[in-house]
Amino acid sequence: MKGFPRLTSGIKEGLTFYLFISPWLVGFALLMLWLMLVSIRYAFSDFSALDKPTHIGLANFREMLGDGQFCTALYNTFYFVFLSVPLQVVISLLLAVHLNQRIRGVWLFRTGFYLPTVVPAIAAAVFDGLLGMDV
Repeated sequence: MKGFPRLTSGIKEGLTFYLFISPWLVGFALLMLWLMLVSIRYAFSDFSALDKPTHIGLANFREMLGDGQFCTALYNTFYFVFLSVPLQVVISLLLAVHLNQRIRGVWLFRTGFYLPTVVPAIAAAVFDGLLGMDV
C-alpha cells in the first residue's frame, strides 16, 4: 500500500492560504444566502419600513408586468449589460494596450488620462491651504 505523496511547498502554501481565507468565505457565502432568501421573501410581500411585511403572493409581479415603465427599464438594463459594458471594456483594453507601447509621446496620453483623477485633489488642497476655504 502506497502512502500519500509528499506535499510540495507550493501546495502547502496554497492549502495554508485557503485555510486562512475559509472563515471569510464561509461568512460571505452565508451572508449572500441570507440576503437572497430575504429578497425572495420580500418579493412576495407588501413591505414597508415601518410595518411588518404581509404576504401578497404574486401581486407585486402582476403590478410590475402591468407597468409601462417595466419594458423601458428592461430595455435599458439589457442595453447597459450587452452593449455599453462590453464596448467600454473593449475600448479600455485597447487604450491600455496602446498606452503600454513604447512609442514617442505616450507620456502625454498617460498624463491626459490621469489628470482628471489628480486635479480635484489638487484643487481642494489649494482652496484649503491657500485660501482657507472648506471644500
